[in-house]
Amino acid sequence: MPYELEEAAKVFGCTPFQAFRQVVFPLVLPGIAASAIFTFVMSWNEVFAASVLTIQHRTLPAQVFNHPGTIVPGLPICRARFYADPVDDLHLYHSALFVQYVGSDHQVIAH
Repeated sequence: MPYELEEAAKVFGCTPFQAFRQVVFPLVLPGIAASAIFTFVMSWNEVFAASVLTIQHRTLPAQVFNHPGTIVPGLPICRARFYADPVDDLHLYHSALFVQYVGSDHQVIAH
């Protein structure tokens, strides 16, 4: 990111923190979001890879995925919540952001 953008913000009276919050952060946010989504998908898929490639000495998520009722009697419900909650939470958060975006005449909303 060009340093001139931070300098321009300082010329207009922003403190260094305000320059970061109002200029730098909105510009780097798409990269951070893309990295977060990529990391989430890769770690989520790791459970399936671990369950396929390991037979003995499995990690807990792979063991829960492959043998849902053998570890703890009530585990199938826990397993369903374990796999569904992160995706549901991500969907609800992005739905709320979308509603804010559409309701604000398509302007970027700074949090």
